[in-house]
Amino acid sequence: MKRIKTLLGAVLAVTVSAAFLTGCNKGPKPEESATEFLNAYLSADYTTAAAMCTEELSAFLNESVKEFEALPDSVKSIIKRHTSYLTPHVDSIAATGSRDTLVICYTIVKNDPADTLATGSAEQLINSRLSIVKEGEEWKVAALNEF
Repeated sequence: MKRIKTLLGAVLAVTVSAAFLTGCNKGPKPEESATEFLNAYLSADYTTAAAMCTEELSAFLNESVKEFEALPDSVKSIIKRHTSYLTPHVDSIAATGSRDTLVICYTIVKNDPADTLATGSAEQLINSRLSIVKEGEEWKVAALNEF
């Protein structure tokens, strides 16, 4: 009987520990949030990108939506075609003074099939950074090109 109680206690302790650790890992990882934001931003999906930002940056991106929507359809089409070849890659994540704020360093690579056939490789276009903050269970982009 004592062995059963000991065994049940150990099983209960493992179960509670597993539930606690699972609960701590809710929400996407910072690099996943940054990549999702960059994909939306690069594809000129500013509405989706704005939803992944802090309130202040979201307001700025919503202004970009108005400017983008005012462009002629032919121009929007060209922009979307050219940006469809851009792919972001998270290079590193650096901590800041606040444990809820990180700096994400990323590279944007152009994978244009015509260029890749000619040169045999993708072209690295941009190395930059963004700042990302934890709000509740989500990581929100707070600033672009943060240095």
